[in-house]
Amino acid sequence: MKNKMLYFFDVLYHYFYIQHKKYLSKISPHNQAAVMLGTITGFNLLYFIDAFYTLLFCSPSPPWIFISICFICIFLMLFIYEWKGRKNKVVKEKPLFFNNYRLTVAIAIVIDIIGLSKLFLGGPLGRYLLQLCKDNFIG
Repeated sequence: MKNKMLYFFDVLYHYFYIQHKKYLSKISPHNQAAVMLGTITGFNLLYFIDAFYTLLFCSPSPPWIFISICFICIFLMLFIYEWKGRKNKVVKEKPLFFNNYRLTVAIAIVIDIIGLSKLFLGGPLGRYLLQLCKDNFIG
């Protein structure tokens, strides 16, 4: 695994795979890991896209941007891991951050929390950016 960004996704995919295999054994852990990885990636990407859109147009971003970016990220992860068959390679190699299992779990949990918290932080950030935009252009 030479590509560092793909290795980062591989480590997170493996963590999500283990998590879903352990706790949601009746659902396909490979599919769920790819969907969760795409969702977390989409949420992190959307946070910056939403802030940029709000600053650029001085209005909240339309919901179709959120939906389309999330679906694109989910389908991209499904394409990489499910349809191209990378899932077997990742599960077999068991990639880790810095060859440390505990550090890998801690980093993955922090990324989960940050990604999911951005759902709740988007509103206050958007309100702040809209007020900032309103104060600069109207006041």
